[in-house]
Amino acid sequence: MNFFDLLEATIKLGLPLFFFSWLLFTKLYEGGQINRQGNKKEAQQQLKAFNKAAKKNKKTGKRTHFDRVMGHWSSFGGGFYGLTALWTFFVIEVKDIFSFFVYFPGFDVLLQDGLVSLAVNVLVNQIANAISALVWFSYWPAQSILVWVIAAYLGYWLGMDLAKKGVGIPIEKWLEATQRWFD
Repeated sequence: MNFFDLLEATIKLGLPLFFFSWLLFTKLYEGGQINRQGNKKEAQQQLKAFNKAAKKNKKTGKRTHFDRVMGHWSSFGGGFYGLTALWTFFVIEVKDIFSFFVYFPGFDVLLQDGLVSLAVNVLVNQIANAISALVWFSYWPAQSILVWVIAAYLGYWLGMDLAKKGVGIPIEKWLEATQRWFD
């Protein structure tokens, strides 16, 4: 392990998990789905109840964007592992989409074996990406798995802890400061 492994793990996994765990748990606390004063066991039970209600809303079609994200999160197992798998899945998908457009083979190559073959290939790719996301620790650099797991967990835990304390992230101020740099 060296400093650059730690820096890469923090930027690619720790910081995104910090932000998304803070965002998800802040929404859950502010929405009353989880009680800020409750203990960890109560919070887990309340989160399971929220996931069950989100699944019910999925069947009735009454879903917000937040419900969709929560549904994907819970489909990957919820909690730390689920959020890490969801983030890994997102990274894999973005890379695939970017590669597809940069190295677009042409419609004749895509359809040379037929439309059904193309659909099967897309489905198989999605399943492979989901499996890679579920074993997320093997997706990230293998030389320092422990560093990646620690960075991911610390980011998740810190975001969740700040959300429970009601600490806001001043995103608007950061965006304004960033805008001033470019003006």
